[in-house]
Amino acid sequence: MDSAPAAYERDRRSRTRLTACRSHRTGIAAHRRAAPATAVRDLMLRLTPCSAVPDALGPSLGRQPPGDDAAAG
Repeated sequence: MDSAPAAYERDRRSRTRLTACRSHRTGIAAHRRAAPATAVRDLMLRLTPCSAVPDALGPSLGRQPPGDDAAAG
């Protein structure tokens, strides 16, 4: 029973680290001012389907896709 809090903390930290890294990269891209960099950023945002956002955030939020047997153990 003593290992449960430690396991939770390890899992939480890995998800938090993933979110922080993605946020940092997104912030860098969002603050680009050079015309070529902003054109590429804007094009990537237009081409990204809305359905890709939950899939990209799933690992950092701990969401498992439906039917994923790996989560069952």
